[in-house]
Amino acid sequence: MRERPILFSGPMVRALLADKKTQTRRVVKDQSSVSDVAGGGVEPVIWWPRDGDNLLPCPYGSQGDQLWVREMLTRSGGMVQYAADLQATKIVWPASWRQDPRPSIHMPRVFSRITLELTDVRVQRVQEISEEDAQAEGCDPCPRCKGEGTIIAWQDGMPGGEECPEYCYGRKARGSFAALWDSINEKRGFGWSNNPWCWCISFRRLET
Repeated sequence: MRERPILFSGPMVRALLADKKTQTRRVVKDQSSVSDVAGGGVEPVIWWPRDGDNLLPCPYGSQGDQLWVREMLTRSGGMVQYAADLQATKIVWPASWRQDPRPSIHMPRVFSRITLELTDVRVQRVQEISEEDAQAEGCDPCPRCKGEGTIIAWQDGMPGGEECPEYCYGRKARGSFAALWDSINEKRGFGWSNNPWCWCISFRRLET
């Protein structure tokens, strides 16, 4: 069993703590390592997380390995607290830390409160995500129309039957995930419309 760090944003940390998030997708950096194979279709042929000729190890590990979560820290009364939910700790804010809040990339292992055990690792195009998997990513359908596009009951002062407004933030969970994916990856050239290959990592949160 190997242990590696992984970064999550504040909303995703909250989803992890609520056990709403049991999957994450990360871009396969070497897109050329996943290619067509003779005999039918497009399949990931260089992905399985182990060493060897023509095999690309998954940087996040394989089944049974663990990930410790890096998240943003902030200072409160001279103590460290977690920015995602303002949970306090008994750890004194180190005098050498000049930056507040402290970016997640700089969080030491000893401060991590979330450990994940990998239960599955695979590769797929990002647009292959299902509605169920989008929910496992911690994404929700629009709270007003529930992904239907039309308000079906009186909610927030809106009569039933009206179209959901423009700020409907994602329709179904899959749409919410697409928006989230673009907010992280589009500027890097791996936007939803480009349909890049990604590592699809399933996990369970370990009790600490």
